[in-house]
Amino acid sequence: MKKSQRLTPIANIAHTKETDATKALAVLRRTAEERRLKLAELQQYLREYQARFTQTGQASASAAILKDFLRFIAKLNYAIVQQQKLVKAAEQEFNTYKRHWETIHAKTAALDKAIERYRGHEISAESAREQKDADEWALRPTEKKP
Repeated sequence: MKKSQRLTPIANIAHTKETDATKALAVLRRTAEERRLKLAELQQYLREYQARFTQTGQASASAAILKDFLRFIAKLNYAIVQQQKLVKAAEQEFNTYKRHWETIHAKTAALDKAIERYRGHEISAESAREQKDADEWALRPTEKKP
């Protein structure tokens, strides 16, 4: 069996692993993006809520309303901090897995390159054999008929 043929099943396995890793990387990317969007929504809601409270006139607000407002702002700020942690964790997980995917991709590419190199050598060797056979056949003495 030729070297290129022996490596083909290994390359197929490597391609399957790379495909699986690519899918997992896409899931991690989507997760990080969803968390970033959620963070942006929370931050936007906080800005809108603060602006609405400012527009309605905080000077005329009672102490109870002001206390509720501050309590709600504190909860929103806490939610934002927690979401920032989730974003950071998702980004770190994505970056770590991306390095893993890059390793898998590099191995797959190296296998593909090796197979192509072996195929090139095999084709050259086969062409040389065919040329040698043709040359030998051409050099055979022809039989003379009586």
